Amino acid sequence: MNRFQISGVLWLVAAILGAAISVAYRTEATMDTSWYAITLVGSAIAAVLGILLLWRPSSTTVLLSTIGAVAWVLMYGALTLIQSAEVEAWTTDAVIGAIGAVAGVVAYSAGREPAAVAR
Repeated sequence: MNRFQISGVLWLVAAILGAAISVAYRTEATMDTSWYAITLVGSAIAAVLGILLLWRPSSTTVLLSTIGAVAWVLMYGALTLIQSAEVEAWTTDAVIGAIGAVAGVVAYSAGREPAAVAR
């Protein structure tokens, strides 16, 4: 398995975890429902990035993955701060954010290899 595929799998794992946690725990009683929508849209974008990295990695996909990783970390970083009073919630958000960050870094490092995406 090459690093593009590893990054793709990590993006898919982050997307599945992000969507599952949003559906299971981000309710109107616990927080603003706009975060529910934001995390679901972010999860959908992460899933698309994962599929693209698995199916057809390119320099554009690597760039999108890097931008997605920055947005992912900002989104889950904000959620971590918002839910800082609840240990389980911020720990979960920090872990999901870290998975997206690692996915972006792996794709970026794979894209920097000479002729890595020229296949």
